Amino acid sequence: MRRHLPALFAAFTLAACSSSNVADGDRRFQDRDFDGAVEAYGKAAQSSPGNADLERKLETARKNAATAHAERAAEAAERGELDRALSEIATALRQDSASERCATDEKKYKTLRADVAAQLERAKKAGGEEAFRVLSSIERYKATFPEIPIRLAQARSDSVKALLAAAEDFGKAGQWLKSQLALEHAQEISANQPALSSVVKDTKTNLRVMELLDQGWKLKSQGDLEGALTRFYDAVALRPDAPEAMKAAVAAKRGLSEQWIASAREAHDNGDAIAAYAFLARAEAMDRGAPGIDEIAATVRKNAAKELVAKADDASKRKLPGLEWLRLSQAKAVLPEDEALARKLADAGTKLDRSSRPLVLVKGFRNGTNQNGREVRLASEAYRLLQEMSGNGRHATVMDEDGWEVFLKENQGLTPDLMVKGTLERFDLIHHPDRKTPQFKQYKKDVTYLDLTGKAYVNGTETRTYYYDIIDRSIDGTATLAYEVYDVAARQPLAVDSLRGDTRRADRIVAGNAEAGVDEDANEIPADAELMNEMQTQLRDRLLERLRADLGWFGKKYYTAYERARDAGQMELAVSNAVMAIRSRVNAGLQNLPQDVDWVRRRTGWDMTAGKIEPENLK
Repeated sequence: MRRHLPALFAAFTLAACSSSNVADGDRRFQDRDFDGAVEAYGKAAQSSPGNADLERKLETARKNAATAHAERAAEAAERGELDRALSEIATALRQDSASERCATDEKKYKTLRADVAAQLERAKKAGGEEAFRVLSSIERYKATFPEIPIRLAQARSDSVKALLAAAEDFGKAGQWLKSQLALEHAQEISANQPALSSVVKDTKTNLRVMELLDQGWKLKSQGDLEGALTRFYDAVALRPDAPEAMKAAVAAKRGLSEQWIASAREAHDNGDAIAAYAFLARAEAMDRGAPGIDEIAATVRKNAAKELVAKADDASKRKLPGLEWLRLSQAKAVLPEDEALARKLADAGTKLDRSSRPLVLVKGFRNGTNQNGREVRLASEAYRLLQEMSGNGRHATVMDEDGWEVFLKENQGLTPDLMVKGTLERFDLIHHPDRKTPQFKQYKKDVTYLDLTGKAYVNGTETRTYYYDIIDRSIDGTATLAYEVYDVAARQPLAVDSLRGDTRRADRIVAGNAEAGVDEDANEIPADAELMNEMQTQLRDRLLERLRADLGWFGKKYYTAYERARDAGQMELAVSNAVMAIRSRVNAGLQNLPQDVDWVRRRTGWDMTAGKIEPENLK
C-alpha cells in the first residue's frame, strides 16, 4: 500500500490543477478575455486529456478569440494601420485556422497593402499635381507608410505653385476666366493649409488688381471715364500700395473732372443752367482743384439757382406746394449763402406745412355741471389736449368752434379734414353723509399769575383741554364721455368710442385749532376735480392714439394722390403730392417707405432723407 501513495498523490495534484485552470478559463471567458481563456483551457486539457466537455470549451474559446482578433484587424485596417491588421488576422488564424472569413480578410489586407505600396511608387514617379491626387487618395494609410504625409505636403506645395504660375500666365495673356479657374483649383488644394492659403490669397488679389486695371484701360480707351475710374478705385481698394493702380485712378479722376467741366460749359452756353450745375457739382465733388472750375462756378451756381427759383414760382402758381418747396430747397443748396433765398424757402416751408397738416375741428363737447352747480370745463380741456397732441400746430391745425368762425371769414369755402365730436353723457357725484367723531386733546398753556402776596407776577403753565371733530366724508363719482373722429371729405367716421371714469373719495377732515396743535385740513381736492382729472387723462391717452393714427390717414391721402398722378404720367403733380405725403407721415411720427423717397430722388435729384442734391439725378 505504501508503494502506491506517490502515484495517488500525483493523480490528485493533476486533478486539482486541471480544476483550477478550468475555473480560470471560465472566469476569463466571462470577462471576454478569449485569448486568456484559450490558454487556461489548454492547460486544463493537458492535465485532463480526453475530457470532451473541456474540449468543447476550448474550441468555443478559440472561435471567439479568432472573431475578436478579426474584428480588431478590421478596425485597424479602417484606420489605415495595415501592418497591425495583418498581425491581428494572423493571430485569428492561429486560433481558428479553418475560418474562411479570417483567410479571406488576410488575403484582402495583403492585397490592399500591396496596392497602397504600388500607388506610393506611382506618386514618386509622377510628381506634381498627379502625385498630389494619388497621395491624397492614400493619405489614410500614413500609419503604415510614414513617408506619405511628407510626400503629400511636397506635392501640394508643388501643385499650388504650378497652378499659381499658370494663373499668372493666363492673366498676362488676358485670359481671365482661365486664370480664375486655376486660382480656384489652387484654393481647393491649399484649403486648411494657412501658409499656402496666404500665398494663394495674395496671388489672387494681385491678379484681380491686374484684371481691374485691364478693364479700366479698355473702358478709358472707349471714352467711358466713369466706368474706368470705378475699376481703378476698386483696384486701389484691393491693393492701396499698388502705384500703378493709384496712378491710373488719379489720371482718370482728373480726366473725368475736366470732361464734366467741359460738359458744364456746354450746357450753360446752351441755356440749361440746371444741367450745367449738375456737371459742375460732380466735378467739384470729384476734384475741387481741377483746372477751370473756379472760372465758371459762380456764374453757373447763380443761374442754376435762378432757374430753380423760376420753377418754384411756376409750381406756386399751379398750387403745387410740395414741388415749390423742393425746388427752393434745391436752389438754397446751390446758393447756401443767399439770405433772401433762405427766407423764401422758409415761407415755402411754412406754406407746405400748412398744406400738409390736416385741419381738425373740435366740436360738440358739452360742459358738465355737478350737483352743486359747479361747471366742468371738458370742452375746453379737449381742445387744449388736442392742441398739445398736434404739436401746437406742427402736426395738425386744431380749432374749436369759435376759432372756426373766425377762420371761415378769411378762408371761405374751406372745410375741415377731421372733426372730433363729443358729448359728456354723464357726470354724477354722490355725497354720502358725513360721519363726525368727537376728539379732545390736552395741552400745556403758558400763563402769568400773581404770587401769594399779590404783589408780584410769576410765570407758569396750566393744563387745558381742547375739543375738536374728525369728519369722515366719502364721495362716489361716475362720468361717461362719447366721442367720434369724423372724416369730413369721405363723410364717414374713422373712430367711434366712449370713455368711462369712476372715482371714490374717502376724505378725513379735521376741524382743529392751531393753538392746540391740531390744524384744520384745508388741502382737500374737490371730488369733481378728481373725476375731471380721471376723464382728462383717459381723453388725452385715447385721443393721442387716435390723432396719431388719423394724421397718418391724412398722409395716406396724399400718398394715394401721388400714386394716382404718377400712374397717369402727371409727374410734377406726383412729385408735389409725394413730398407732402412724406412730410405729413413724418409729422405723424410714421415711417416713410424707402421706395417713395427714392422715387423723388430719382425724379428730381433731391434726397429728402439727407437734405441734399444728388447731381447725377438733378433735372
